[in-house]
Amino acid sequence: MHDWTVVNLKYLLHDQEILKYNIVQSIEWSVSKEHVFSEEEHGVFRVERHGTVEIASPGEIFVPFESITEVTAVSWAKNALGVEEVARIEAELDSELALLITPTHGSGRPWADGGV
Repeated sequence: MHDWTVVNLKYLLHDQEILKYNIVQSIEWSVSKEHVFSEEEHGVFRVERHGTVEIASPGEIFVPFESITEVTAVSWAKNALGVEEVARIEAELDSELALLITPTHGSGRPWADGGV
């Protein structure tokens, strides 16, 4: 499962045109996914992405700043990104995590690192 969180909300203090205060204009988001190994294997692989998305003007539906929950803000961010972009980001994380779990390439210097 992908863990979407909100890092920060940037907001306009006052909009005289619509007579509202603390209007969210952009959301700084983060999404991560991790793989926890068994007790015998010990360890965690974690991949993540971060970004900022602009939010459209609230229109007729306005949520007061103090009433915004993280669930609401994550929903706004994902809606602003769009279904295809959210799917692309999550697919990239899945691919990156899969390569960490089952690598296809390595690197090193056999003369300095003790061999392969």
